[in-house]
Formats: sequence, C-alpha cells, structure tokens
Amino acid sequence: TPEGEVPALNLADRIGYAALHLIRHLLRGDLRLYHTYEIAHFLERTANDEEFWAQWRCLHSPSLRRMEAIAFRLAREWFRCRVAGQSRVEIDTLPERVQDWFQLFAQSPYRTIMRPNKDELWLHLALIESGVDRRRVFARRLLPVRTPPVHFAAHVPASAHNWRLRAARWLFTIGFFARRGLHHVATVL
Repeated sequence: TPEGEVPALNLADRIGYAALHLIRHLLRGDLRLYHTYEIAHFLERTANDEEFWAQWRCLHSPSLRRMEAIAFRLAREWFRCRVAGQSRVEIDTLPERVQDWFQLFAQSPYRTIMRPNKDELWLHLALIESGVDRRRVFARRLLPVRTPPVHFAAHVPASAHNWRLRAARWLFTIGFFARRGLHHVATVL
C-alpha cells in the first residue's frame, strides 16, 4: 500500500463483516444494542446508493447475503431504518422459519437485560438443515459443556482438608450445577 494508507476491507465486505459479527453475538445470546445500531446507521446512510447495493449483491454469495439479511432485518425492526431495494429483497426472501422467528422474538435479544431468555436458540435452529446438528445445538445451549470452576471454601488451606470439607464441596458443586441446569431450562420455557 502507498505510504500513509491503511489496508482495509472494501465497504461491501465491511458491512458483511459487521453483519456476521452481529449474528455471532445474536446466536450466542450476548448481542449488544450498539451492534444492531451500527448496522441500522449504515443501512440508513446507504439506502439510496443503488450502485453500492448492486456491487454488494455481486460480491456476496447467497448464503452470506442470507446471514446479512437477518442482521438487516433486526436493524430495521429495532431502529426503523430505511433499507435499500437489493437488501430488502434479501430480507423478504428469508426462509419462512426465520420470518416466523422475527414475528415472535425480534425484541427478545434486548429484553434479556430484564428477563434472561434463549429465544435466539429458535433462530439458530431455524437456520440449521440437519436434524442431528439441531439436536446438538439444542443440547449444548440447554446444558453447556464448559462449566465455570466452582469453589467452595477456597480459602481453606490444603492442610485443613478433611472428609467433611470434601463432602461439603461435593454437595455445593451438585447444588450449583442443578441450579444452573434449571436456569437454562427455565429460559427456554
């Protein structure tokens, strides 16, 4: 690159990256409002730029455009931004299961602040074709494999460990995981 220039993605790929970043956080259940606002701001600013959106459509595969359309639809739902014709077509042709998710749960990601939920799980499942993969994702989200370390009486020195402390730690750990399991199940109901 010439001196002073910083290499960067072109504009179409920047919005693609931002959309995939939003989808990642959405499906993990930790979407932030500003992720969606960034997309909405971009959509509003480029709503009349047909040349850009034609280039975007040529550069991005149908599967990428489908993921981007989910991010665009969420931005439109939350911020009522204008959407260019090319991206509107992609939003309108999202699969019926995805459209249904928006009808039921479009507001859920920002409502998790008040009431934890796993409504994004239903979107994730709607995007997966394989029944085996759907079951894996469902099980992983309800009963996470990676668990945080649980410490009961961590301040007790090793020299003071006895059978009572080990039993109390064991009971504490079982109770902790039972409460976490119930929490994960309750967020789906």
